[in-house]
Amino acid sequence: MASIQFSKYQGLGNDFIALDNRDGSYDLTNEMRQRMCDRRFGIGADGILEIRSSKSSHFSLLYFNADGRAGSLCGNGCRCAVAFAWSLGIDGSAPRSQNEANKLPVYKFEASDGVHEGGVLGSDITENGDENFIYFVNFQDVLLTNIKIYPNGDLFLDTGSPHHVRFVSRDVDVIDVLTEGKELRYGLYGEKGSNINFVSMKIDNKTVEKDKILQVRTYERGVEDETLACGTGAVAVAISDFVRKLNYNQKNHEEAMAVPSDLKSLNGKAVSQCISTRGGKLTVDFIIEYKEGSAVFTKIQLSGYAKHVFDGVYPLK
Repeated sequence: MASIQFSKYQGLGNDFIALDNRDGSYDLTNEMRQRMCDRRFGIGADGILEIRSSKSSHFSLLYFNADGRAGSLCGNGCRCAVAFAWSLGIDGSAPRSQNEANKLPVYKFEASDGVHEGGVLGSDITENGDENFIYFVNFQDVLLTNIKIYPNGDLFLDTGSPHHVRFVSRDVDVIDVLTEGKELRYGLYGEKGSNINFVSMKIDNKTVEKDKILQVRTYERGVEDETLACGTGAVAVAISDFVRKLNYNQKNHEEAMAVPSDLKSLNGKAVSQCISTRGGKLTVDFIIEYKEGSAVFTKIQLSGYAKHVFDGVYPLK
């Protein structure tokens, strides 16, 4: 019986099966991948990361949802793929000055929406003496005029994957994410769907009072359930929070075909936002720039912990 070697990784509980297919020795079907992701009859995972060789980048990343089908960009999956690439010994250049001293890898890799950069920011030591590495991935720019604002204040934007963002006044812990998320995912976006994020403000007791944290729960399409963390969702939430605080009027902007003067004044502003998920905390950093008649969210970076869980061999039936 044929078998396949795999590694299991997780980024804040968002877990993945990682496969090294740089030699192109296997070609899995959607049904095979779905069985592998099944938490009762397979390995169990939110998705599959497949590393392939690339002529122009350090590697190419193919991401597949838990339903076995090819997915769009996965932020935590990218961070786990970077960790996996490092474990495989793939040589990563280190153009960033903060990484040159300690030789931590930085990779350029191809994903569903283009080329990304990802690597290791550093590490810290836990109370148990374990070393936790912090992995980052950079995102493509997001144009302000491409963000849809609904009359009820909800927002929709694409951060490599489509995301609907809803800010709620109640604690997100009491929300039935599966039911409400599914209703929005299919009711508003049909079969193609969207990921659905529910957000509330949270004060972290370990930080000073002014440091507000966004508490997020996400229903993910493809998984068709809540995941413990969503990287592209964290980025979408951080950007959405910034937009809603501006009291940005999308209709006036579209009619005027220009960025309001108060947005132009934000050119070069750097933003760092902590996102709290059920699996832990992520940090989203970005810069506002004025380009081509619109405000652009650029130099977007997602960072947080990612860990190797175990290795195994899976029989292909």
